[in-house]
Amino acid sequence: MKKFLVLFLIFPVLLLSSCRGLFMVNSIDTDPEKMVEKIIDSIEKSDQDALKKLFAKNALKEIDDFETKAQELFSYYDGEYLEYEDMGTMDDISRIDGYVEIFYHSSCDITTTKGVFRIATKAVTKDSKDKDNVGLWSIYILEKEKDWRPENSYRGDLLYNTGIFVDFPRP
Repeated sequence: MKKFLVLFLIFPVLLLSSCRGLFMVNSIDTDPEKMVEKIIDSIEKSDQDALKKLFAKNALKEIDDFETKAQELFSYYDGEYLEYEDMGTMDDISRIDGYVEIFYHSSCDITTTKGVFRIATKAVTKDSKDKDNVGLWSIYILEKEKDWRPENSYRGDLLYNTGIFVDFPRP
């Protein structure tokens, strides 16, 4: 009876726990702010290898000419990092026939010594079938002054296509 009572009390706690806590296998850093910090660090150092390591292996296979896209990103971003402002993160979990994928879409404004840049990302933090899907899938960047709706969070094209999208206006 005591075992049943203990299980009865523990099971609801596990169900109400964060999905991320329960399913963290083959995971990357699940904190979008830390991911953006790593992106900014690689941009400011013009470090293609560091940026490439953030992307999922399968995402890299879908990106035509990663090196050129990375250079475009490095050239577009201007100034030194000053401040991060979270504009919203949406995380989700997909479960189909025992297959589990956890991902997030993140939006932030990065203030530099030269201006404000809006960045949107998609990252997969867990994939129960293919660990090569875990990592960054997309980066969108736009100068805030070019955004026709600066009061709203920036989400790129809302499709989160795979790749690096520079100076990409919202739809």
